[in-house]
Amino acid sequence: MAGTNLAFSYVVLLGLRQAGVSVTEQEEADYLHHINVVGWLNGVDGQLLPQNMREAYRLGQAIGKRQFRQSEAGEGLTRSLLNAIAETGSKTSGRPDTIRNLAAGEMRFFLGDRNADLLGIPSAPIEKRLAGVISRLPIFDGSVARLG
Repeated sequence: MAGTNLAFSYVVLLGLRQAGVSVTEQEEADYLHHINVVGWLNGVDGQLLPQNMREAYRLGQAIGKRQFRQSEAGEGLTRSLLNAIAETGSKTSGRPDTIRNLAAGEMRFFLGDRNADLLGIPSAPIEKRLAGVISRLPIFDGSVARLG
């Protein structure tokens, strides 16, 4: 449960950083606190609710070291997810392989190759680079949201 709580807080904040979305330290702290309240209400032990990004990092590392392993179940779920994305995307584009590769590239960009390999995400180097380029477009830097 602590790992799931991190997935909705710390991991989301890391993804925003990686995508180049500017978030202040106070906004990160507020968001982490908000998700911690939800985690606490869902029964996560208070000692497993990180009070700041450094504690979240340490908890994430400890959980990852203990829990992140390659498994048939993980690979099967990932394969099913990629197939569902490809099927849904192909209804509008008619190109399931392209949609699957774009999704795999984005997953690799955000997860990193080590974690992507554990999940059996196929290598998609061009699409991974594309995800990195797209994430740096001005629409993701937060300036549009703050203009209003």
